[in-house]
Amino acid sequence: MIYFKQIDKKIVELDFSGEITGEDYKSVKPQIEKVMADTGTVKFLMDMTNVKGFKLDAVYQDIKFDVEHFKNIGDTAVVAPKKTYEYMTKAINTIYPGAKIFHFDEANSALSWLKGQAAA
Repeated sequence: MIYFKQIDKKIVELDFSGEITGEDYKSVKPQIEKVMADTGTVKFLMDMTNVKGFKLDAVYQDIKFDVEHFKNIGDTAVVAPKKTYEYMTKAINTIYPGAKIFHFDEANSALSWLKGQAAA
């Protein structure tokens, strides 16, 4: 399951829990696209502390979304166990070598970092 929460005008929190499927990505896509339509570039706070794994269709939907909306994806802060973070970083940097993804031990630090960044 992916839970969507809009933190402010340009920051979206995605809280990942359990085993993530393609349907999970499809369920939050319209909400994210609405924020993108309203504001342009969106920053992401991704909490992956409760992820159990990703189905192949979830990986496909994630890549598809990223390709479709590359120009609208701003800074991304990831809250995750070290192993999950390392996996994500390798996968994302393969596709987007310039992606900015940072590991944080807690969501408050990640959110503070995102809010402290200049407007995208």
